[in-house]
Amino acid sequence: RKFSVFKAVSYRSQVVAGSIYYIKVDVGDGEFIHMTVLERLPHENKPLSLQDYQTRKTQDDALEDC
Repeated sequence: RKFSVFKAVSYRSQVVAGSIYYIKVDVGDGEFIHMTVLERLPHENKPLSLQDYQTRKTQDDALEDC
């Protein structure tokens, strides 16, 4: 699916063996997506990876673990 807007509006992070980011993304028309992104430790030399996502969220939905 293509979105006319794709803008991160808030996030929180958790340190594990690297960092996990929980990101709320505005995708337009009052709809939001929650994403979980993993950033591995620098010595692993791996790119960021999308771990999970939830669709059909609203601006007022709490940003929780996906």
